[in-house]
Amino acid sequence: YPESIGEKEFEKYKNDIYRDVYGVEI
Repeated sequence: YPESIGEKEFEKYKNDIYRDVYGVEI
């Protein structure tokens, strides 16, 4: 992942990936 990505943006990105993969919210 880009070094410049913010902590909050990274968390949102992970949540989006998780939702796409598992079909559920975290």
